[in-house]
This record gives sequence, C-alpha cells and structure tokens, in this order.
Amino acid sequence: MDLVGRWWNEISRGPERRDIWLHQVDDRWLVRARDGGPGGRELTWPAFRDEWVARAWVDRLIAASPPSEGRWRDVLKLVRKPPAGGWHAPAGMD
Repeated sequence: MDLVGRWWNEISRGPERRDIWLHQVDDRWLVRARDGGPGGRELTWPAFRDEWVARAWVDRLIAASPPSEGRWRDVLKLVRKPPAGGWHAPAGMD
C-alpha cells in the first residue's frame, strides 16, 4: 500500500482535527478519513478503480468540512518535491 496523498485541516488536536489519506493498493485507490485526531473515529470507503474518482471523493470530504474547522493542506506537497512537470489533475479535470 503506497501513500499518495495526505490532507490535514491544520488543527493540531481535539475533536475538530481532521485527516484524510489517499492510498494506492495495486490498481485500486483507497480513501481513509479520521476526525478527532489519534484515537478518533476513522472511516474507510470501498476501493475506487480510478485515481481521479478517489481524488474527487477527497475533494468532496474537504468541501463538506465547515470553514470553522481549519484550512486544509496537502501535507505530502509540503514535504515532497513535485513530480517532473508539476502537480496536475487528469485531462479534463482542470
């Protein structure tokens, strides 16, 4: 299982903390989300066949989060060098 994306709402602790992970498992994409920080409630959705569908689900989870619950950051982009050509959505998703 490879970690492809990780998002955090910039709240360090407490019930308002939110985390989202995107994993690639062979040819499938897995989305996990947790609220409340370590020990909080964690949800996992059935594996997606396409990366863009999984990323759209991540976007939907972020959009559903109230603005009062922090500003979302892609943690991997903060700590990882961009791939050659930069970060891009699939064709037609721009």
